[in-house]
Amino acid sequence: MQHRRLGRMVTAALLIALTVVASRFLSINTPIQRIGLSWLPVLIAGLLYGPLWGFIVGALADFIGATLFPFGAYFPGFTLSAGLSGAIVPWLLGRRWPDSPWKLLGAIAISEIITSVILNTYWLTIITGKAAWAILPLRVSNAAVMIPVMTSIIYSLRKGLVRFLPDVPR
Repeated sequence: MQHRRLGRMVTAALLIALTVVASRFLSINTPIQRIGLSWLPVLIAGLLYGPLWGFIVGALADFIGATLFPFGAYFPGFTLSAGLSGAIVPWLLGRRWPDSPWKLLGAIAISEIITSVILNTYWLTIITGKAAWAILPLRVSNAAVMIPVMTSIIYSLRKGLVRFLPDVPR
């Protein structure tokens, strides 16, 4: 039991580090949009270990990244959104990865609409002072592109993760 808990903590720490590197160095960042794969380690953490671990990995990665490599002033709303993005999909799917890509697509779509489209747009209106209607079209179009991309990547990685990581729910 202790060994499994330590393995989860080590994996979570690795996923946090991967998220920080992906979001701060391997992404295209604009004042209102980030394009990259920083969502991938957060979502993997949630799917591997459940919503609580997904939330912790997402929130800690955002906080650490914003503290060590800031793009501007730290804003806790984005930390909440990052945590929720790691928790919503595994919460909707339960502990098991779906056999159907459609269930995964639905869960990712709900998560992206809540976190990226609604919450992050709201946080950006607070920070920038711009009206939500000025920001929303870009955020909606980005989500429309990213939802199928995220689904196909996660669904494709499922078989490899099941093979190499013993804790992956089948």
